[in-house]
Amino acid sequence: MHSPRHAKVVERPRLGWFGTADRVRPKVDTELLAQNRCIAILRYKEKKKTRRFDNRVRYESRKAMADSRKRVKGRFVKASENC
Repeated sequence: MHSPRHAKVVERPRLGWFGTADRVRPKVDTELLAQNRCIAILRYKEKKKTRRFDNRVRYESRKAMADSRKRVKGRFVKASENC
């Protein structure tokens, strides 16, 4: 029997994404990643400026139907209910 001190150590490549070895994984250009991130952030900030949080009616027909329905304390009720 061999003692654990004298056991032969076999170097195996460390596994990365999806079980592939690190050396197989393509190198990613960090400068390109930073540039893409910067573009994405600018696009996000531009879209953020055009956001509208005010209430707007999207469907006039739904608005008209809701206005004509009977309400009690702001909630719709059936026309036959007496509260």
